[in-house]
Amino acid sequence: MNETKAYSIEMVFDTISKLESRLNDMEKGVVILGKLESRLNDIEKGVAVLSEFKELINERSSYTQTAVDKAEQSVNTRIESMNAFRDQLKDQAKTFLTFDVYNANHKSIEIKIEAIQKIVWGGLAIVSFLVFAVPLFMHFIQLAK
Repeated sequence: MNETKAYSIEMVFDTISKLESRLNDMEKGVVILGKLESRLNDIEKGVAVLSEFKELINERSSYTQTAVDKAEQSVNTRIESMNAFRDQLKDQAKTFLTFDVYNANHKSIEIKIEAIQKIVWGGLAIVSFLVFAVPLFMHFIQLAK
């Protein structure tokens, strides 16, 4: 039994209208898919740029680490030389006179100088006496003759 349905023109137009609506929706979907594909391409380009940027950062990071290592080595060398200089100053400071030793030796030298001054003044007094007494004595000896 072969049943045939009778289609009215309104039903055909209604079906065509529905199909056109679906076709329009599909076309909109295709447009949206095109936009999504474009955005996906942009994202892929962005990922590629980020990947290159990451490589640059890693490269710069290795350069920075090398610079830090060199700076650390330089600072360590400088600290070692400063410590050696500090040790040299400590050794040198051990050979310096202390104030107590200086004052004791200075007082001893002052006492010796004062003793020498007394001897010199005593000798000058004797010489002065002789300088005046000898001519005076010679004068009296000549008068007594």
